[in-house]
Amino acid sequence: MTTTKKLLRTLNQTNSLQDFVEKVACELDQYGILDWAYTQIDLPKRLTTREYLGTLDQKHIDTYVANAFYDSDLMLHHVQMSNTPRFQSDIEHELNATRFEFIHKGASINFITMNKDFGYKDVCCIPTLSPIDGSRFLLTVTSKDINETTFKKTVSEKLLELRLLSAAICECGTLRHKDVFFAQVKSYRALAKSAPVKLLKTMNKHDLNISQAARFLGISRNTAKQQLETLRAQLNVKTNHAASIVALQQGLFD
Repeated sequence: MTTTKKLLRTLNQTNSLQDFVEKVACELDQYGILDWAYTQIDLPKRLTTREYLGTLDQKHIDTYVANAFYDSDLMLHHVQMSNTPRFQSDIEHELNATRFEFIHKGASINFITMNKDFGYKDVCCIPTLSPIDGSRFLLTVTSKDINETTFKKTVSEKLLELRLLSAAICECGTLRHKDVFFAQVKSYRALAKSAPVKLLKTMNKHDLNISQAARFLGISRNTAKQQLETLRAQLNVKTNHAASIVALQQGLFD
């Protein structure tokens, strides 16, 4: 199984967005998944068809946007409220088993029909929370011309790996390709010369834990812990790792 550390290292070593996409494709290819898309699902409006990474047919994306299927996409509705992955086939079975009409049923069936017309017999959506600002991203995986049973078995067996990959895409993409990944991060430049940033920079530069960094800087461990707690609150993140990502993104370590 590919580890999170290995995934992060692989994606962080990419030199361009194209290289980044190709590395993701290589990871997915080993699971038998040939088509994918990655997008932020917290966008207030869907104004363009370019707000995603991946390999899905551009005509498919254009049709999705032109027909405003995002309004009736029950998979999208599900992952906006849950961290649980969702299969298109499960929703289709539920819709077919429902005897009464409701506002989204017809449009949702039309959307599923469109996916099949493009060769996507089944699709799985895997939601991910950004470690930086909590925004929600969505990895969508599919494979043309693979039947529903085979696809579902393949994805279900590799779901843990796919969730790790989704998190790695989110983290590395937001850090290295922030013009494409749409996290809205505040400017924290005023913190650049603060003691907490100096502490965090020391930990990252020399690969030290809190105690080691405290000794390196000649402060107590309790002082170091308080500084990091203050910095996390200022950056609006929950972990030191996420604080490091924001600091790197904002140029605080320069």
